[in-house]
Amino acid sequence: MRSSRTKRPLGISLLSVLLGLTGIISIAFSFWSYLGYNTIFELPEISITSFAYVGSINVTIAYGLWNMKDWARTLLVTLGLMGIIFSIASVPILIEGNFLVVVGAFLAGSIVWYLNRKEIKQSFKGRIMVRNLYSI
Repeated sequence: MRSSRTKRPLGISLLSVLLGLTGIISIAFSFWSYLGYNTIFELPEISITSFAYVGSINVTIAYGLWNMKDWARTLLVTLGLMGIIFSIASVPILIEGNFLVVVGAFLAGSIVWYLNRKEIKQSFKGRIMVRNLYSI
């Protein structure tokens, strides 16, 4: 159980805010598109629904990070690793000159690295060392 005195690291706060904002923007864009106000992009309905799902996942993870829930850190690490794998699988697109694949892999790798640092893991665990009262 997390101690109420455990301070949230700045990087976790920034990740939480950024994920929350991108989630809200994705959800708003999906509703905006669903209502027919999107005249910029022609997206099939499945893409509009995907924006809503991704947005809601981002908001959920942002909430978990803000409240220092270990499930949010674990989920974000898992999604980051999946992002790296998909970026590597997209190498044929990279050959055609898509620079965003490299940027996506770098960002996902940086987030996974940060969330797996010892002090970040410990801040999510919130473990307090208590002496064993039965040993003398």
